[in-house]
This record gives sequence, C-alpha cells and structure tokens, in this order.
Amino acid sequence: METSGTQSHGLALYSLVAAGGQGGSGDFTSGGAGGSTGASGAINVNISGAVQTSGGGALGLVAQSVAGHAGSGGEANGIVSFAGNGGSAGAGGNVTLTNNVAITTAGDQSTVITAQSIGGGGGSGGDGFSDYYSAGGSGGLGGAGGTVKVFNHAALTASGNDAIGIFAQSIGGAGGSGGVAAGFVSLGGGGKTGANGGQVTVTNSAAIITGKPGGTPASGPDPLCGSGCSPGILAQSIGGGGGHGGSAIGAFSIGASGGKGGNGAAVTVSSTADISTTQVQSSAIHAQSIGGGGGNGGGSGAIDAGLSVAVGGSGGDGGNGEQVEVNPTSGGVISTLGDDSSAVFAQSIGGSGGNAGFALSGAAGTDIPAVAIAVGSSGGNGGDGGTVSINTIDSNYSGSTPNTVSAAGDRSSALFACCRCSCCRWC
Repeated sequence: METSGTQSHGLALYSLVAAGGQGGSGDFTSGGAGGSTGASGAINVNISGAVQTSGGGALGLVAQSVAGHAGSGGEANGIVSFAGNGGSAGAGGNVTLTNNVAITTAGDQSTVITAQSIGGGGGSGGDGFSDYYSAGGSGGLGGAGGTVKVFNHAALTASGNDAIGIFAQSIGGAGGSGGVAAGFVSLGGGGKTGANGGQVTVTNSAAIITGKPGGTPASGPDPLCGSGCSPGILAQSIGGGGGHGGSAIGAFSIGASGGKGGNGAAVTVSSTADISTTQVQSSAIHAQSIGGGGGNGGGSGAIDAGLSVAVGGSGGDGGNGEQVEVNPTSGGVISTLGDDSSAVFAQSIGGSGGNAGFALSGAAGTDIPAVAIAVGSSGGNGGDGGTVSINTIDSNYSGSTPNTVSAAGDRSSALFACCRCSCCRWC
C-alpha cells in the first residue's frame, strides 16, 4: 500500500460521534438542557503487508475513537430564571492496534502509527438573567478516554519533522463550565469535573527510526515545530480539565466552584528492539501520565443601596498523574542525537489547582447605614504525580548483547524520570 499526496494516509480507521445539540432559551423561567452524546466505538485492528506514504501530513496507520462534545444549556430570562445545564459527553472507545507490517513515512507531520481515544467535552451551562432570582446552569460531565494498546512487530521509519514512530494517547474530556447568573439574588452555575484519561500500553519488538537522513521530506499543512519533535515512541494519558465556575452579579451573589481535573491513567512502554532518533526535541521513548488542571472559581460582584453580599467561588483541585513504567530491555539500543532529546523520558505530573474567583461588593446608603460584604474563596490544590520507574534489566533475557541507552545532544539525559513536583534523573 503506497500513497503520495498531502494528508493521504496509508490506512485510517475512525469511530466518531457527532456533537450534542444546544438547549433552547427560556423566556419565563428555565432554559433547556444541552444534548448529551454517546460513547464512540471500539477499534481493534491487526494488519500485515507493507505501507509507505510520501506526502506531508500523511500518516502511515491511524486509529482514532473520538466522542462528540456535548451541547450547552439554554439561556433563561424572567422574574425567576433557571438556566439549562450542559449535556454530558460520552467516553472515547478502546483502541487496540497490532501491527505486523513495515511502515515508512517521508513527510513532515507524518507520524508512522497513531492510536488515540478521546472523550467528549461536557457542555457549558446556560446563563440566567432575572429581576429577582437567577441561577446559571451547571456544566456537563466530560467523557473518559478509553484504553489504548499498541503492539508493534515490524520496522517503522520516519524522515520528517513532527513525525513520531508510535503515538499512543488517551485523553479525558474537559468538564463543562458553569453559566453566568445576574439578578437581585444570583448563583453562578457549577463547573463540572474533568474525565479521566485511559490506560496506555505500548509493546514494541521491532526497530524504530525517526529523522532518518536522506532526501527532503514533503512539507506538511500544519507544522508544530520548525524542526524536530519526532520521538520514537510517545505514550500519554491525560486527564480532562475541570470546568470553570460561573460568575454571579447582583445584590446577593455567589460565584460557583470550579470542577476538579481528571486523572491521568497508568502508562507502560516496553521495548525489546532498537529505537533511534536524530532530531532535536526527539526522545527515543517519551512516556507521560498527566492530571488535568482544576477549573477556576466563578467571580462575584454585588452592589445595592443598603446591603450587598458577594462570595467568590473556590478553584477546583488538579487531577493526579498515575504510574509510569518504561522497560527498554533484551539488548535493545536506545539512542538519540539531537539536543533536548533524552533517550528515555518518563514523567508523572499532577494538574494545577484552579484559581479562586474574585469577590467585589459595594453599597451606598443615604438615609440608612450601608453594608457591603465581600468574601473571597480558596484556590484548588495541585494534583499528585504517580510512581515513575525505568527498568533496563530483564531477568529472563539470556542474550549476549547488553542494553545500550545513550543521548548525545545538549540537555539530553540517557535516563530521565520525573515524579510529583520535583524531578530527578533516577526515580
């Protein structure tokens, strides 16, 4: 199988879900809820033969399961108003890819193997406006990322920039943000929790080369890096960000809390074969579990002639990173030549906490004393990173060739492990 045009992939498999509909507006009391979305389907592929692409943005083999974004809630207007809540999003399906075919790409942004599961984002809550009482709609839940597994048993070669050997990724959908509320008494809509990323596993038993010299790669349509950015294996599990809390404006107003970030899941990369990269910012193995950031709290503003009260919303906590394990064993040669290109880069990071919402209050009385109260809230806590391990010894290996791990460029470590908020060479 051979292709030569821009964005002409060798083999592409997709499971996609459409976005949810928007909730209708309400002119008297309540807005309609946003439409929810279903989960995307699983993808399970096992191929053999040969694949070659030579165009820019032409992936060798791609399998993606992507859930749709949920609909936003409808706006509400009236004496008393309740805005519609955002819809909940479906999960990304599980993706399992087994490759037995030699694949070569010769263009920029032409990753050899791509396997992704992406949960849908939650819908935003509608805004509420009233003469007396108003409530913004709550955001909807994001969909979880599915499990991603890649088993590679054939040689992979890429020569362009932004061209990864194996890219395996699971992303949880972001939580929906809450709606704004404005009225004499007003409550902002709550931001929802981001969804978790799924487990990611990559098992490789064949040679991977990126940045292969020779010839001029075809330019891609959407460059990310001027040059480089072509890891041998990039495996990531990323939690979705929490939704932001809705702000509130009135004489008595309360901003809503931001949603918690979703957790990254466990990431495992095992390789028994040679992996080499030549470009800058191109680790041979790059494995990460990353928690989503917490949503910001909603702000609050209050003003009245006699008494005004404003309370800001609290920030959501960041999600946690989970265990990351990298196992380059059985006599494999893991090497990089470019700057900022560690041979093995393993990292688990918690997401940052959301900022607290502001609180501003003002009152101005003429015949009676005026009282203005403003109460700030707390920011969210940052998430924790998980255990990170790099294992280069396999007790069952009986071959005579030892493992070799090397990095020749500046700011490049042979083995780099990073956990929680502090980083170390060995973890």
